[in-house]
Formats: sequence, C-alpha cells, structure tokens
Amino acid sequence: WKGDYENVRDFALGLHNLGFNSDDKLSYIGDNRPEGLYAELAVQCLRGAIVGIYPDSHPDQVEYIINHSDSVFVVAGDQEQADKVLAIPAADLPGLEKIIYIEHRGVDTYDDPRLVSWDDFMEVGRAHREAFPEAVDRRLAEYSALRTLGLTDRQLGVLEALLHLGPLHQHEIGRKLLVSRANVTLIVDQ
Repeated sequence: WKGDYENVRDFALGLHNLGFNSDDKLSYIGDNRPEGLYAELAVQCLRGAIVGIYPDSHPDQVEYIINHSDSVFVVAGDQEQADKVLAIPAADLPGLEKIIYIEHRGVDTYDDPRLVSWDDFMEVGRAHREAFPEAVDRRLAEYSALRTLGLTDRQLGVLEALLHLGPLHQHEIGRKLLVSRANVTLIVDQ
C-alpha cells in the first residue's frame, strides 16, 4: 500500500507542479492498469475530475471527449492510444497541455512538446515532494466525470457525485442520478 500511496502522491505532485488546478480535468485512455488508478486518485486529491475514454474510441471521439470535458492533460496507456491523440491537430485541442504516455515502446521517438513519459512525469513529482507535500493530503474531490455510451454516437458525461454529497458508491449511482442528454438530475431519496 505504501508504494501505491507514493505513486499517487508523486503523480499528484507532478500535476500540481505543472499547474493542474481544482476543477481541471485529466482524460485517461488505455486499458486497466495500476497507473490509471494512480492518475485517477491523484486527480481527485487535487480536486480535479478524471474523464475516461474507451480504448477502442476513434480519434474523432477522442477529440470530442477531450474538448467537451475541457481536459488539460491526457494519460495514454500505450502507443496506439497516444497515436489517437497525436492524430488530432494541436490547434483542434486548444486546452490540452500534456500527453503523458505509460508504455515507452514506439512513443519515445516522437517529437511533440506535449509528450512526456510516465517515468519522467513521476520524476517531476518526486523532485517537488518537499515543496508541495500538502497536495495529496487534501480531501478527495467532490466529483469525478465518468463516460457512458448512450443510444447515440456520442458518449454522455455522467457525474458520479455532486459537490456537497461526496463520492457515491457505484451501486448508488442508478438510484441517485437521473441522466438525460441535457443534464444530470439528483434524486434525493432520504
């Protein structure tokens, strides 16, 4: 558990050092892996929101989700996922600052100033541990952005929890939230 804590802390410190603020968003595109969990928890520690992108999404869907969510960072699991983001002209992703890639194979040879490897990013976090130790001591974010497929070709944004309520358990989401294309409505059943 100590190693998991240190990975979350160091990733959070790396984000904090690069100016990640509360209410900022980070998109994750890739298969399930420990780094994805570390990124999600680190973002929540900084009161940001994590936005999942299905690994089989097409670049036009990736572009839509990054822009629609206002994501400033993307974590890409491997070359295939990084390529999807890099296939989108930088001008079409105006808010995207960094693409953090986990697997080095194939991506290390790319020349894009937005790219940074997971290992290098974690080094930045470790280097700033002394300066920003409080970054991971903050309470978890009040909400996380999730994505779910709708009946249309666009993925719908769903809020896991709302500001003052704190995180909801997965089994409570269906009971607490009524989701439509236009909004998310809280259902209070107290």
